[in-house]
Amino acid sequence: MGEEVELKAPSEDEIDDLAILDELNQAEPSTHRERGPKRLRGKFPDDLPGTYTTRSYAYRPALALVSHEETSYDDVLERILRFLKALRTKTTDIFGLDVAKGVTVLRHNIAGDQANGYCLQVEFSNPKKGNALNAELMRNLATTFRAIATIRSVNGIVLKAGGGAFCGGADVREMAELKTAEQASTFIKHVTDLCTAIRDCPVPVIAAIDGPCIGAGLEMAASCDMRVGSSLATFSMPEVLLGIPSVVEARLLCDIVGWGRARHLMLTGCSWSATEAYEAGLITRKFDESKDMFYWVGDTLLEWNNAAQVHRVQKALMRKWETSSVDEGIAAGVEAFASRFASPKTERKVKDLMELRMRKVKEPHDHGNEKRLDLGTTRRGSRRLVLESDGRDEQKSDSEE
Repeated sequence: MGEEVELKAPSEDEIDDLAILDELNQAEPSTHRERGPKRLRGKFPDDLPGTYTTRSYAYRPALALVSHEETSYDDVLERILRFLKALRTKTTDIFGLDVAKGVTVLRHNIAGDQANGYCLQVEFSNPKKGNALNAELMRNLATTFRAIATIRSVNGIVLKAGGGAFCGGADVREMAELKTAEQASTFIKHVTDLCTAIRDCPVPVIAAIDGPCIGAGLEMAASCDMRVGSSLATFSMPEVLLGIPSVVEARLLCDIVGWGRARHLMLTGCSWSATEAYEAGLITRKFDESKDMFYWVGDTLLEWNNAAQVHRVQKALMRKWETSSVDEGIAAGVEAFASRFASPKTERKVKDLMELRMRKVKEPHDHGNEKRLDLGTTRRGSRRLVLESDGRDEQKSDSEE
């Protein structure tokens, strides 16, 4: 596990285009019409009735492609096939391990220059129990994050749940079976081991919260570097209502939202809406629609993927700040800054980024002549496709939002 693992895209020989087409053709005919934008209607012939059988980003590259009238159906199909091939790289390909029960890892290939590395999507699922965290799922998630930590080519991670609730907290049925203090200690250590694995992961982690986020699930989210939520997200620490205190990484909430709000949340067991969580600083972005949240996540991963891994340095420095005095934190910052110029390769990357930023400031981009065929992803400051609720595509710049 200590060896560095290279992320490699599947070769053309490993995946049969006909097999992918066969899977697409077996999809429910109304799949892309129900979940995809209305603009897709009538754009595909009958031999491609759906885009993908699961909740995926497949309709999004299709939207970006068909928005250009000169693009042929063959070009659209070829791009979607390449997209699905990349998306199919799962844990077995990344780590050489079987996919852990309840955990799926995908390369988030909708963004970025792959020469700089990759971003990952970690999805956990326990659907019969509202994505509650039992001991096995917590062990598997912790193992996953520790494995990812060994891969130098990873630049960022989004943590999400597999539908429904984000996380229903620790598994109440397992907690009900705890008979001794030793058993209770063993169980709660699974929570802190998972949270520690996330906090110690050297790359930034975004928690994308699209439903109830309760108890241990909120502690897991608090362990991430950033939290964003849709209007469906709610947040609570109801342990006191069950006769037990909020413990371990609940301590992080005191620094995130402040002692006053944290006391209120943990002493009353109340629930916050996404708006209340945003106002308290628990989440840093709130989105009316889930799809908009995941579009924003893709944009953010894009920037992380093109930033010469500076976010690794920044996260390591902030972890030092958490446990050091002010003077020690300042001294650590001097070392971190100097480290970016320690080698000619790193120095060149830093200078390239600085020059790119300066060019963007001095030479505004000519948005009017831009045509994007990059699977629907965006860069900050560029014009992008915005999917409106009525299915129309509207060009809008980030500065206008």
